[in-house]
Amino acid sequence: MAFVNLGRVKQVWKGVYNAGTAYKVDDIVQYTDAGTQNTYICKVASTGNAPSTNGTLHSSWDFQTKSSEGGVFDSSLTIGTAGQALAVNAGATALEWQTITGGMSILAKTANYTIVAADVDGKTETVVSIDVSGGNKTITLPALSAMSATTVLTIIVNVSSSITSGIADYKVVVNQDAADNSGAEIWSGTAKGDFVRMIKMGAAWQVLDNRETFFSRRYMASDQYIDGYNHEHLTAGGWVVYQNSTNSGTLDGNDWGNCWNSSNNEFICPFDCWVDANLSASFPAEANDHGLTASWRINGQDMWRHQSRSSDGRVSGPDGYIRIYQPCTSGWDIEPWNQNMDDNGCTTYGGRSGEVCQLHIRATRRYS
Repeated sequence: MAFVNLGRVKQVWKGVYNAGTAYKVDDIVQYTDAGTQNTYICKVASTGNAPSTNGTLHSSWDFQTKSSEGGVFDSSLTIGTAGQALAVNAGATALEWQTITGGMSILAKTANYTIVAADVDGKTETVVSIDVSGGNKTITLPALSAMSATTVLTIIVNVSSSITSGIADYKVVVNQDAADNSGAEIWSGTAKGDFVRMIKMGAAWQVLDNRETFFSRRYMASDQYIDGYNHEHLTAGGWVVYQNSTNSGTLDGNDWGNCWNSSNNEFICPFDCWVDANLSASFPAEANDHGLTASWRINGQDMWRHQSRSSDGRVSGPDGYIRIYQPCTSGWDIEPWNQNMDDNGCTTYGGRSGEVCQLHIRATRRYS
């Protein structure tokens, strides 16, 4: 028959520690020290001596069970609320529940929209997608003074502009708040995937990355006769946009951003930009004694104009193709020109389904 030796049962549970109680050896109490709850066992008879102070044991007591404060888990913490995460407190002395902030916010828009501080505050990144298929759109940034936190802000075109006769009609413009830089435009885009990514830095917006689609690909409609030694703006019949609607699965349309001024046969820079301007002209064979060469005129300045003169018709160059890559300012005009270095007149060919005199100009926004 089993039996219990009562003389061997020594530990006695005394509940929550009370300073007025006289504790004997092997009494066990519960005590909360500096926010951490533990159980203690009395090893020397004691009255009025708290088991521990700021984590330091009194000589009358020893730990019976100890919470793992300072380690991975603190058993004294109650469960937090929805949207909280366990973290170290500001003083790095204990664990606590903190409300989770950050993350990404995505806003899909089909009309003009003003971004407010609530859209971005507390977010790691806010993305605003915009459809420009049905008309021009404007996105207005929040006032910098109203933003309480730093966040990355991205505006992206998710549906391209509609295309009419090879020309993309519409764009989205991103403007600053009226109180910031007088509400100046900071970016614009036309095609799906165009985007700007920026961040508030001090008292200004700092663009981190951007891409936009502004270009024109055209051919001269008719032949243009250029008199001897003349330098002439190529305008014969106007410049016609290519209208390959399928374009072998690549981007449809060959004029994006409405940068071409048909009345003066020129490309107008839509913003401060880097311009990549390519002109390919077709001339008669050398046996016809031509002296033609391609050139550009940018903001009234001739670029790569050949100045040689010869009556024998054997001078040519650079050649029928010219490429210029340079920084330009918003509003500058870019015109295709030809120089005749021979004393006899000669023809620059146009028309012919765009297989002869053609140009391609692209503008990429710059911020310096």
